[in-house]
Amino acid sequence: MLRTDRFLVAIVAGALLLVVVAFAVTLTRPAPSYREGAEPADIAYNYVLALQRKDYPRAYGYLSPSLKGYPDSADAFAADVQQNLWSFQPQAGTLQVEKTEALTEQAQVWLRTTSFQQGGLLDSSPSTRTSTMTLRPETGGWKIISADSYWVWCWDSEDGCS
Repeated sequence: MLRTDRFLVAIVAGALLLVVVAFAVTLTRPAPSYREGAEPADIAYNYVLALQRKDYPRAYGYLSPSLKGYPDSADAFAADVQQNLWSFQPQAGTLQVEKTEALTEQAQVWLRTTSFQQGGLLDSSPSTRTSTMTLRPETGGWKIISADSYWVWCWDSEDGCS
């Protein structure tokens, strides 16, 4: 009987140790940081990261001013984002560049964001989203001219979002 109790205590202690190690690894992970480069992949990555951090002035700076419905200011950009949150859903999680196709006139970047949604005490489910952005070289570097996510449709309209 005493041997069974020791075995059970060892199993419980091992499980608790694994939980503590998992929490320690999760909490000590470095926060994602902005990329220093000026390539299309860096711009697309930084744009989504700025949206995740709600750094709207920085995200606004990555948009092309040549858009038909270009927001007048960073505040107008932030208002557009807030009114269309369903299109942005910038949930915190991992952000990764999947692929880049760069041509002379434009580039396409595929990004993958993965977040975990907590369901219960031991239940979490990953949510993965892949999005594509198109960028064009302009004065000052590459700028975003369209995207299938993290984008407001009225930025492509002559009337803008007003």
